[in-house]
Amino acid sequence: MTDRQVDAIDKLAEEMNQNNHSFYYKDLPTLAKLISLIYNKITKGKTELLPELIYLIKICDRPFLKEKTSDELIFVPKTVQLLNAICEILQHDNSQDEDMYMLYLESINFLNNFIAYGIEEYKNQEADYQMKKIYGNNFSLLNTLQNEGTRNLRLISNSVVLETLVYIITNNVYNENSTIVVVNSLLNCALYKVNAEKLAGLGVLKDLIQIISNTSDFRSLLVRVCIEAIWNILENGGKIGCRMMAYEEIVNALFYTFNTVIKNCFRLEDRNIRNDICILINYAVSSPESHIYFIYKDENTSHDLNKKSFLQILLHYATYDETVSIQKEIELNNKENFDGNLKTRLTMDPHDFFLSTSPDDIEFKKIIWTSILYIIKDNHSKKEVRDILEQYRFMSCLLLYLDPEGLKFSCITRWQQPQLKDIQILCLSILLNIIPLYQSM
Repeated sequence: MTDRQVDAIDKLAEEMNQNNHSFYYKDLPTLAKLISLIYNKITKGKTELLPELIYLIKICDRPFLKEKTSDELIFVPKTVQLLNAICEILQHDNSQDEDMYMLYLESINFLNNFIAYGIEEYKNQEADYQMKKIYGNNFSLLNTLQNEGTRNLRLISNSVVLETLVYIITNNVYNENSTIVVVNSLLNCALYKVNAEKLAGLGVLKDLIQIISNTSDFRSLLVRVCIEAIWNILENGGKIGCRMMAYEEIVNALFYTFNTVIKNCFRLEDRNIRNDICILINYAVSSPESHIYFIYKDENTSHDLNKKSFLQILLHYATYDETVSIQKEIELNNKENFDGNLKTRLTMDPHDFFLSTSPDDIEFKKIIWTSILYIIKDNHSKKEVRDILEQYRFMSCLLLYLDPEGLKFSCITRWQQPQLKDIQILCLSILLNIIPLYQSM
């Protein structure tokens, strides 16, 4: 019986391969039952059927066909049955057996291609004149993608694909290359608002950030696709996504990653990754529930040798150049004044600063200042926060950029005029938010 089944499936697959045929939408429910039946037999020892199942899934990777116009309404929604049958394969750990692993790869590649189908058209296509007339010149087709999705993304939302992808990420039993494919599927799914909200609710943000934290090379492709997937979930998932960033495990993983990246940020392209991590921190800190994990030290973590809180680390880098450079210049000039050898005022060499005047470093400064503002606004009455702000002289550093006397220090004069103006506007904005909070204290 098994031999007959193998021959029949092999004959079907060979005929379709030779003629480059695809399955019709009307046949997908039957195909789903066939795939599920074959896989169940394989799990019970009928491994002869494995190559045939792989052939069938390869054929599924071709665009499905319509026989009638009515197929769009009648049979296309039943594609969900095929997706669920494929997910049945992916919900088992197939990493130990080489042949089963090939089945896993074919299945995840099919899902990845199915999810990505039609998305590039939205990204590359410009909105037409009529759309711009209705919605304005800034209208983007990505907004339509976010709210309406593609046909395939809507089918995904009605299947168990999202739960299956999260299950794979959570177990993390496959190698880096196959994990990249899974994460790429997630980031495309999250372009549709319904899917992004569902993914946030499933807790995949924690798993993605944990992957970033555990990856030995923060410059790897896996880290980049994880960051993009998190962005898509947060941007399209709305408040639900931001609230899901407020967990202790996520903040601690970001703390560890931030320390690792900033201490090993030697290359020019590393600054982009550093800023991306800081944007994720900004998302986390935008939710007040996360602030407790920023303010107080975690005594159980060993990665922070100085046992500083996350807020202290952020303030250290936010104020380092201003406090250290000014102190150094004052000491140097006072010494020269005492010796009577001062001809011109001594200033620091630009290379001695931690941050340069490049756009990437300016963005970094802005992001961490904004993160600190989030914490101050909701925790200004806490003694711990006031003490830390005083310790790192955060307010003094902001006021320094607005003080005409501050122009004598090289930490201010090193900026070009447009850059300095941009920083001054941000300082004013932060101070306008902070000062009223302390008026009654």
